[in-house]
Amino acid sequence: MSTPHVPSPSAPGRPTIDRRRLLAGLGAAGLGAVGAGLLGPPGRARAADALPTVAPLPPGAPDRRAFAPLEQRMAGLLLDVAGMANGVSTDPATYGWMRLPPGSPSLPFSWGGRSPDVPYNARIQENVLTMAWFQANARSWNPYAGDAALLARLDAALGYYLGLQHPEGYWSEYSPTERSRAATAFGMSALAGTARSLAAAAALPDTRRRILAALDAAARWFLNPANTDVYSTPVQQYANQAAAGIIGAAEARQAGAAEGLDGQIRERIGYLRDKAQSPAGYFYEPLGQDLGYNFEVMLPDVAKLHARTGDPALVSMADDFAGWLGWNMVREPDGSGYITNVASSARTYMTFLDDVTDDGYKAGTNSLLVPAVPRLAAFVPTREDKSVLRDAWAANPAPVPAVSVYYAVPTIARDLEYGESFPTAAQKAEAVADLPYLSHVPTVEWRRDPLGSPLGREWVYALRPGAYVGAHFGSRASDIVRTGPAFLWHPRAGMLVHSLNGGTDSCWATVMADGVPDVKNDLPVEYFRGLPTQGVRVADPRQVSGAAPLGMRWRAFGDALVKDFTVGAYQVRWSSRAAGAATEQVPLVLHPDDVLTFDDGTTAGYGATTSTRATALQLRRGATTIRLSWSQPVTATLAARAQLYFRAKNRRLHALLLPHGGTIDVRIQDVTAD
Repeated sequence: MSTPHVPSPSAPGRPTIDRRRLLAGLGAAGLGAVGAGLLGPPGRARAADALPTVAPLPPGAPDRRAFAPLEQRMAGLLLDVAGMANGVSTDPATYGWMRLPPGSPSLPFSWGGRSPDVPYNARIQENVLTMAWFQANARSWNPYAGDAALLARLDAALGYYLGLQHPEGYWSEYSPTERSRAATAFGMSALAGTARSLAAAAALPDTRRRILAALDAAARWFLNPANTDVYSTPVQQYANQAAAGIIGAAEARQAGAAEGLDGQIRERIGYLRDKAQSPAGYFYEPLGQDLGYNFEVMLPDVAKLHARTGDPALVSMADDFAGWLGWNMVREPDGSGYITNVASSARTYMTFLDDVTDDGYKAGTNSLLVPAVPRLAAFVPTREDKSVLRDAWAANPAPVPAVSVYYAVPTIARDLEYGESFPTAAQKAEAVADLPYLSHVPTVEWRRDPLGSPLGREWVYALRPGAYVGAHFGSRASDIVRTGPAFLWHPRAGMLVHSLNGGTDSCWATVMADGVPDVKNDLPVEYFRGLPTQGVRVADPRQVSGAAPLGMRWRAFGDALVKDFTVGAYQVRWSSRAAGAATEQVPLVLHPDDVLTFDDGTTAGYGATTSTRATALQLRRGATTIRLSWSQPVTATLAARAQLYFRAKNRRLHALLLPHGGTIDVRIQDVTAD
């Protein structure tokens, strides 16, 4: 699976960490605001001993063999149910608030990793859906079905949750009066699923009526096209939150609320198609691309919304995005999975995708789109692989581990009702074979988004014999984006160079003397047919497809740095001309059994740091030998970085550092092909 997401804000312009720390510090003030009734009564104040305690599971429970394959994902949550329910506050001021146990090491995060951990954050209450599922669904392994204590605590949590809703229909997250798109969107899904569970169990009829009324108000607020708290122009920022609200409204309809809103749901799906997806193929997060949010949050909601509505616009959206994935998810030859073009991701740090993901991976519902969009089969597990995983899980004699509070999310229970549609091994193999960079047909793909004027944002993918390179130029959608060349992949050796977003020590860059890399800038680019110093400039990038080799030139820090970069057959090469001392930084993806030798005879070890004066480094991987060489002797350093790849952690990033006085030429070449 991918690396975990860093929690992100729910509205444009909100810093991810500093604001959350600030709000966590304001928890006492927020408690006073809620207690004062500014949001309406959060629940009925009762004595601290009014709620019964939910019993923990007996030792040794649950039995793995008792679970149906699709419901194995609920086993870890089962161990959390008692703690989740017993954390419901009995304090009269916050009766029903879903707190973590005092002293929890996960504070200030709450269940599901929600923060800030303050009483007005409605997102903390979303796990009412989890408690409702266990209360309503009788299984041999589920002792909480029909449990009176769990039902009482669920009712208290629902009372608090409904009391947080503003009269206009929205909920808040980051401040007591915020009109939160995210809290309202995801809240509708949580409450719709809860209402369906309560109806199935014929439980809490009065509370269920209150839920339906809340869902009706929320859906009408969210679906209103004039609602600028939800919808933005010229494009829909945070596309996943808009999609989540539309699917929340569709789920509310199936729960019995939001009568007469089917037309508005269809109209808003059309809005998503027109405003939430870039002409380049990705979904806006917030104004650029983000593979993590696109693949793991947005696409699953597109899948579920299609399952609810069957709207063909959603198939078109998914197919366009599958085309984007085909250039940006780069498959390793050994079948481990995909290493992603993460350098241009604007919000999160999804660096890889395992070829086979377990049921804990939240993007499993992407499989629902495979029948309508067959090329998505390349990016989901096969039925056969899922069966092997599930059989092994059931046969494992080890106790079921509890889900950490960060990953105890209501979508685990919510997604059960959607089922799955994983491809066969043959269907996946066919989709993988159609990936453009596996066609071995030399080409250059160029894609652009006009946002970020005057430069816009553009991506270029150069496929030559023995080399596949992706790069991103123009304006950066956020400060974590890294422009310039993003990866170099070889058809036999796999990923060789991989630029990360976020930091400055693991991007493919020229780092100036002050420590700033060129790729931490908005970079304009020129394209050439051939070497930039010898070739013909391509005035219209739309005509660059036949460039062989492809040349690129960009300037950074004014004219203090000029770089010429060329992608040719079995090699890439670049020259840096800086106004002063600088360092070439090349982030190499290495395997434990790679053989690494500098041309002075010094060997470098996997996971270590090695320095020597040299003009070349040779990398032997299986039957392939890659030579990295530079134009003059420098004190070269190969330094291990923290980034590991895949669940097996069988690859690691290492940065090759080449300090120079201002001028250097570098080449990476497959010498096996000579």
